Amino acid sequence: MKDFFAAFGFRPIATLVLPGLIALMPAAVAIIWTLAPLRAFVQANHGETIGAIIALGIFCGLVLEDIGARIEDRLFRKRFRDDKEARARDWYDYLRLAHNVEPVGFRYIGTLVLRLKFELGCCSATPFAVFGVWFWPTTYSWRAFTSGIMLALGVYLYIEARASVGTLADVRREMLKGAKSLWS
Repeated sequence: MKDFFAAFGFRPIATLVLPGLIALMPAAVAIIWTLAPLRAFVQANHGETIGAIIALGIFCGLVLEDIGARIEDRLFRKRFRDDKEARARDWYDYLRLAHNVEPVGFRYIGTLVLRLKFELGCCSATPFAVFGVWFWPTTYSWRAFTSGIMLALGVYLYIEARASVGTLADVRREMLKGAKSLWS
């Protein structure tokens, strides 16, 4: 199993698999718990079940990544509401940057993008997770408590994503200032 995760690398696990599993697992637990034949199959076939759940998690993660990308686009549009041309100009100028030596800012931006993708993916996963929780065969108060925690986490991650979008825009703009001074 260690080799399986090592083959993926950290980025896809953080941005695809984890959000996909967050969205998927509450409903999967409810279905497995409720259907006795499925529960017996899962108990008899642990490896196959884990493989199927991870495959479904990746699929859900890819869908959530698309949802997160739409949210990201809206957050950037909102940030540059007054100056849409500056947003486009900064983005395309940033994409044209090339250096012989990688500036520290590129690595920092990579870290910020990873964090943003994680925040948006998990934020997008929480409504699906809350939906799945309501099928758990447990008390109403436990489902309500778990849903509240998940929704609070989703709201927190959305707030953090908004902050990450702002930080990314600021860092890109600063990197462009440095690059433009070299071009002049």
